Amino acid sequence: MKRLVLACAIVIAAFVIAVAPRHKVRAAAQDFQITSLNCSSVPGQVQITNLNKITAPGSPSALGFLAIAFSQPGSSIIQTFPINNLIGGGGGPFSVLPGGSVNLQVGVGAVQAPATPGGTLASNQTLAITSQALLQPGTIVSLIDQNPANTVTFDSESCPLLGLSRTLTVSTLGFDLIAPTQPNTSCGPDLAGGNIPTQVLPGPCFTIANALAFARDGDTIIVESGIYEVCTTMEVSKIVTITAGSNVTAGNAKTILHSFSGQTVFHVTTIGAAVGPSGQSTHAALNGLTIGGAFRPGQAAILLDGDAYTDVTNNVLGGEQLNNPNFTGEPCPPTQQPLPPGFGFTTPAFTTKQEVFGNAASIILQNSDHPNISNNSILGSSIFKFAPLLTPGDSSTGFGIVTSECLGLAPDASDSVTIGSNLIDRNVNAGIWLCSDGGGFHQIKNNFIRNNGRGILLRAIADSTLDNNTVSNEYQDGIIIYDAANNNTISNNTVESHRTSGAAGIRVGGFGASLFPLQTVLTNNRLLRNWSGIVIAGARNTAATGNTITAEDVRTAILLQVGATGSPIVTQPSGTVFHQNQIVANGTCGAQQGCAVRLDSFVTVTSDFTQNNFGLPGDADLNTVLWHKPNDPALGYINAGQGVGPGPSSGNNGSSQTPTPGASQTFTPCVSPNFPPGCTTTPGTGGNNGSGNGGNNGVGNPCIVPGFPTGCVPTPTPTRTVQ
Repeated sequence: MKRLVLACAIVIAAFVIAVAPRHKVRAAAQDFQITSLNCSSVPGQVQITNLNKITAPGSPSALGFLAIAFSQPGSSIIQTFPINNLIGGGGGPFSVLPGGSVNLQVGVGAVQAPATPGGTLASNQTLAITSQALLQPGTIVSLIDQNPANTVTFDSESCPLLGLSRTLTVSTLGFDLIAPTQPNTSCGPDLAGGNIPTQVLPGPCFTIANALAFARDGDTIIVESGIYEVCTTMEVSKIVTITAGSNVTAGNAKTILHSFSGQTVFHVTTIGAAVGPSGQSTHAALNGLTIGGAFRPGQAAILLDGDAYTDVTNNVLGGEQLNNPNFTGEPCPPTQQPLPPGFGFTTPAFTTKQEVFGNAASIILQNSDHPNISNNSILGSSIFKFAPLLTPGDSSTGFGIVTSECLGLAPDASDSVTIGSNLIDRNVNAGIWLCSDGGGFHQIKNNFIRNNGRGILLRAIADSTLDNNTVSNEYQDGIIIYDAANNNTISNNTVESHRTSGAAGIRVGGFGASLFPLQTVLTNNRLLRNWSGIVIAGARNTAATGNTITAEDVRTAILLQVGATGSPIVTQPSGTVFHQNQIVANGTCGAQQGCAVRLDSFVTVTSDFTQNNFGLPGDADLNTVLWHKPNDPALGYINAGQGVGPGPSSGNNGSSQTPTPGASQTFTPCVSPNFPPGCTTTPGTGGNNGSGNGGNNGVGNPCIVPGFPTGCVPTPTPTRTVQ
């Protein structure tokens, strides 16, 4: 009987166990779940929450073997961080109450707060996991139970594939530190009046440098109006836009950045792209800022160094002096970093200070690819000295836009530079000076360039276009193409008032170079009131059409020179062709001054100047405005359509009669339907010395009119010699 009762009890117990509800038993690490993932903030944040609802209320779950892991898209590398082991301050092992959360910070600025957490973490405790920027688009974030007996990955979330752009604000009323050791990583919007920055509402940052440290690709940094002292060069290596606030671009105020120690303000190394997905930034941009004070030799407001597609737009770069009525030196040494009220920081007293605002160079290019420099005011300063000879490496101040090779800093191969619609004014050595061994494809268009030492200089630059610029009142030359430059086009520019003795509106070749430009094209330019309109010195195959070139008094419209007087044979301006230009001289013509076209000493080649309009009366002698072989047998010949060889002849516009060498000749003019009244088509007897077209030594009225039909060929007739 007892055995039967025992057997029944065992069966009943087994049944009860079998049908009783089963409670899910979870390891402590697996009590946690990712409840929030913010990949766009800096630092990023992963919130984990203890979701264990089975444990009795108030009973914490230990972090134990809990770890967090990061896997980047396309990579097999997984970076894992044991959370319990990273908590500093003592008091462990650590645990979290049911329903409680812990905020794990990942990236630059990650901090633990409070510093001493205790064994059971308070809800929303902040823990620093790593300062590495691991929360990138597409990153997989996982929780792992690293129990040696059975390692399990049990929860995962992913960052969005497209980075989320943010706006960071910088203000003279902001703070980079919201507590003595707690950086402002958000650079939030302005706080309401009287509010003190907190971790949740930190307000703006105080410096652009701090905003850059916590910015991510695609972010915009808005810099509100005010004067900012820049302590050290700011490194721009991210795809960010740094722009003046809306109140600045509306013209109500200025965002002024002053280099505290004369160093470069922005060093941009961002490699961007021309286009990308809609709505996304694809390259770095500096917009609407006023930047100055980079006065030390070789320094610049902006250095574009190995970057690509950077925009530099709507800025004011340089100037004479900055009147700073609120100078404190903050945050540069020896002052300390400003802190919000309550931390014992004393704001330095304001003082008015006159600060140097000139830049040694406004923009330096160093292997920059496709930069866009547009709509800026690029202003020089009188604190720099003019260099009579502008030699690469010898001068390092007084420039608007310049390449590092010109300054002797480093080789340059900048390509496809766009310089458009800028005002470039009062740079004592040059507005634009680009030097490169092979760089080119630049577009320099629609700029106003004035009052500089020189206007635009291209040294050894290829395949570039200078179009529709106004270049005026430079102390020396307006536009210079020199050294091993080739295939450059100068078109539709107005170049005027370069009146210093020896200055040229456009100079092709020379300038102390040992090599000379090839195949320069000049089209539809207007050159007015220059000492010399165009100088071609040793350059080969220069072609000009549709230009208007004037010269008054002792000035010269076009001057041809050898590239080097020590090597005249190999530095001739050969292949020079000017067709369909208006070339007008209104003054004297001699070996050293004046003339529509003048050959300088040692020039021996023949140049093609046919089909031009020299602005002379129909019966005028073209040779009166040319200086060449008829004037000096050692010189070459300017073929303006007046014939080949020495000797005067009549006509202009490339359609005058062609003299045949020999003594005592007259010539039949080209037949025209529009003869002057009373003229005779039968010329009289010509005088000696090839004076032709005269009747009986000047008696008679030959039929010579301007604009003879194209292609007419005069037929010389013999005359008798008059003793």
